[in-house]
Amino acid sequence: MVGRRCCEWLWCGVLAAHWYRDPGALEGQEHLLTAGHVVSDTSPEDLRFFLRNDAPIVRIERQTLAALPGVPSTTLRPFQELQLESLVIEKQLDLAALVLDDSLEKAHGVRSFTVTEGGNTPASSQIVVAVGFPCDISRVNHLGERVIFTHVEWTEIVGPRGGLDGFDQATHALAPFSITDEFPEADPRGMSGAAVWWQRPAQSGVWYPNLELAGITISYYEKSKLLKFVKREFVEAFLTML
Repeated sequence: MVGRRCCEWLWCGVLAAHWYRDPGALEGQEHLLTAGHVVSDTSPEDLRFFLRNDAPIVRIERQTLAALPGVPSTTLRPFQELQLESLVIEKQLDLAALVLDDSLEKAHGVRSFTVTEGGNTPASSQIVVAVGFPCDISRVNHLGERVIFTHVEWTEIVGPRGGLDGFDQATHALAPFSITDEFPEADPRGMSGAAVWWQRPAQSGVWYPNLELAGITISYYEKSKLLKFVKREFVEAFLTML
C-alpha cells in the first residue's frame, strides 16, 4: 500500500494484502489488517492499494533482482484507488483495520481468511512465514515509477530478548529476519503490516495446507535482526473491539 504526502507518492509499508473475518464478533464484517503506523500519517482518501497480479508468479533470487537492468512493463500492475468505508487505528498495539466496499472480493478475487476465536501464537521454534514488499529490493524505472517485488520470509519464532525498546513479552513475539544470514544489509522496511502464518499440525501423515494466523508484523530491531509482531491473541482482542 502507498500513500501520498506533499503531492508525491511515497512508500508507506504493507497493507498485508490479507483479508480477515471474525464470524462471531464481526458477524461477516470483513476487515483488512495492517500495522497502525502504515496508515496513521496518510489521509484515508490518499491511500492506494496493490492487488494481486493476474500474471504467473516468477521466482527470482535477491542477487539476480539486484543486477536486473530493468523489468518487463507488460507484467506490471499499478496501484489502485479503492473505496474505503472506515479506518480504525489502535495506537497502543500499532494495529489498524480497514473496511472496504464489498466489490473487492468480486472484482479482484480477494479471498478472506477466517479469524476464529481462541487462536494463539505458537511457541518458540515454530516455523512461520510472512509475505511483504521490502523497499530495498524495489526499483525505479525510466519513468520514475517505483516497482516493488514480493519477498517471502521463512523464519522461526524465538524466545524473548532483553534490552529491546518497546518489546512486551505478553503482547509481542520475535522472529529473525532470516534473509540477513545471507544478505546482512537486507532491509525489511515494507514488511510492516505483513501477516505472520504458521501451519497447524496435520491430523494424518498426509500434508495439506492448514495455515493459521500467528500475528501481524509491526517493527524491526536492526541491531538484533529481529522482526517484532503482535501476537494472535491481541489481534483477536483488537478485532472484537471494532
